Amino acid sequence: MSSRTCGSLFLVTFCCLLLHVAGSRTDPSEVNALREVKRSIIDPMRNLSNWAKGDPCNSNWTGIICFGSSHDDGHFHVRELQLMRLNLSGELAPEVGQLLYLEIL
Repeated sequence: MSSRTCGSLFLVTFCCLLLHVAGSRTDPSEVNALREVKRSIIDPMRNLSNWAKGDPCNSNWTGIICFGSSHDDGHFHVRELQLMRLNLSGELAPEVGQLLYLEIL
């Protein structure tokens, strides 16, 4: 293969990957659960201020770790909540139980 063909193939592959990732979103029930979690805790330093906009997995919400690819349902899922050392207080909302793929809290 010529270098031009390899470059074109790489570009097409990259664009397809980018479109796949851009089209994938976090499961809506998990987004709602995370918003309830945010409402239930006290965040005096506003560490979770970016939880108000965008998508948790695509927008890199503070403390949210997602699986690197979408599951069979076409959605990303929350794998971890890393909320330590963020000066948060209060109780977690029971909706945290809706994070069905959560492995680490």
